[in-house]
Amino acid sequence: MAWQNLTVGATVLTDSNQKSIAPETKSFRVGIIGVGYGRRVHKPASELTGRATVVAACGRDSSSAGSFQTSGFESVDSWQAICDSDKIDVVVVASPASSHQNVLRYLSPTDKAVIIEKPAGLDLEAAENIERLLRRQNTIHAIGFQFRFEPAILALRDVISSGDLGRIERIDVRWLVGGSNARNRAWRWQDSREHGGGILLNFATHVIDYVSMLCGPPKQRHSLTYSNVVTERPLSTNKSLLLPVDAEDSATVQWSTTLNTECCLVVSNSSSANLGHSLLISGSKGCASLEWKPPFMPENTKLEILCGNGSKEIPLPQPEQKYQGFDSRLIPTLAFWNAFLDNITNENKHNLPTIEDAIIAHRLIASNHK
Repeated sequence: MAWQNLTVGATVLTDSNQKSIAPETKSFRVGIIGVGYGRRVHKPASELTGRATVVAACGRDSSSAGSFQTSGFESVDSWQAICDSDKIDVVVVASPASSHQNVLRYLSPTDKAVIIEKPAGLDLEAAENIERLLRRQNTIHAIGFQFRFEPAILALRDVISSGDLGRIERIDVRWLVGGSNARNRAWRWQDSREHGGGILLNFATHVIDYVSMLCGPPKQRHSLTYSNVVTERPLSTNKSLLLPVDAEDSATVQWSTTLNTECCLVVSNSSSANLGHSLLISGSKGCASLEWKPPFMPENTKLEILCGNGSKEIPLPQPEQKYQGFDSRLIPTLAFWNAFLDNITNENKHNLPTIEDAIIAHRLIASNHK
């Protein structure tokens, strides 16, 4: 399971089936390293842009890569083949965080654009090393903080920008998911700190990024506590064998931003109740609340302005019929992909999250940061 040195299965299109990319077509060939989130979200999102096709994917073993296989694919035996291929224009690094630095060290000398899933490295040192690699080669890149593109977050940003709430004094975020299924599931790599598991790297970094967009980046961390509700989990192939869980599943973080907004995040993916993800924005003139309820589809999302004697619900866009039934993260990730491809083709320049934004998140949750 050590992605850094692991030989993995992959699938790529044969030459006979590979369509050449003419610059004027603006059609990009995508290779995905990491087939869990890559298969569920990045593949459909990239292809729904109408400007990209996934032609290669690899996972921890050949069976996981096989989840991508369709007619016309053949197998190769390493993720390095994706990085080396001259038939791939964009690489998505969606493997565990422990692999990110080594993959980017290998990939950065190429001229491929790259999307790196958050948190972009196992820790602050790894993220800073990745930054040096990307900047040395002037690599076109973005970090997968797709919450920036959530329609509800964008609507909340507009509310804040309007000034109707006054100066934003405080943001409280509660992200509590779990329930009995989450508590009883089998062990997976996300339960291991060594591989980049844990609620801080995989949940809190999202919140730090979208709060930074809404109310400025962190200025000072006031407190950080974390713990494990679940301390061991069964092996998927042998339920009687319990493996230790050393990646935290619950945390509380408090900090202030450069715009003097006080922030508090309470987060857990092993909560006894599957409550969802909510924000309360407190301003000098009024408040706003945003709530996503499981299963986190657009119809389960509500944004309200709470001012004076009443409340006002802000209408949120609903997805087209063709997007229904997909993973709930598809809509923001599709917007992310469109912005990323625009940046590559210079059609429009978008303020995408970069490695510097990942470093901001890492710095706030680093154990030695005050």
